[in-house]
Amino acid sequence: MPMLSAICDNCKSFFPSGISIEGSKITLSGNTAGPCPKCGSMGRVIDGTFNFIDNRIAKRVRKE
Repeated sequence: MPMLSAICDNCKSFFPSGISIEGSKITLSGNTAGPCPKCGSMGRVIDGTFNFIDNRIAKRVRKE
């Protein structure tokens, strides 16, 4: 199952968000994750609609 990454609001490090997806498409908005393993602050998951390819690669779908 693919897991989306989060970006720390403080140190800008990427870390696993804890959000695992089973399926092919999901839309996310306003999700936070943490604590960051590097500095202990909270982070956020990028908003958007994601498609999953081979159940492991997430691709964000851009709005036009």
